[in-house]
Amino acid sequence: MYTVDSVLEFLKKTAFFLTAFAPLWVIMMTTYLTTHPSSGAVLSISIVAIMLVAIIVGLFKYLKRKRMVGDVMHFKVVKKSDMRHDALFYMLACVSALIVDSFEPREVVAFVVVVFVVFVLYVKTNMLYINPIIGLKYKMYRVEDHHGNEVVMFSVLNIPIGQAIPCREITHNIMIVAD
Repeated sequence: MYTVDSVLEFLKKTAFFLTAFAPLWVIMMTTYLTTHPSSGAVLSISIVAIMLVAIIVGLFKYLKRKRMVGDVMHFKVVKKSDMRHDALFYMLACVSALIVDSFEPREVVAFVVVVFVVFVLYVKTNMLYINPIIGLKYKMYRVEDHHGNEVVMFSVLNIPIGQAIPCREITHNIMIVAD
């Protein structure tokens, strides 16, 4: 059965997914407004846009709180690589918006199927770090310790090699540098 922790973990991953695809949602809303201009469409899209902004703000508040509160572990970095460019490649998924131009039912169904498959892969593979919106504020690194353990680390500042970095866990393979 589902526990409170598993539901909260799912909601956290869903928020990461929704923010990762914020540019896609903006493209879709703009396309819909240009093909179906009406006051009802404007109102609906305004509500969705406000919800999207609220999710993005909530995610940034969550990350800021995560930097300051919780159990601190130390991760001695022996190797690192910048991952911000990974998020840029992920933006190519926004190309799926190109299959929808008139919002006919078959186009919408195809789009929903593509987005659902990407969502399932995103959540199941724990690829929450591939998020260009988070990349606007945080540097993303793939780091390795002297035991060969590899995690993704979000940091406001540069992560030095050879030092034990205080961090907090977001998920089992994603950390954020503690303040």
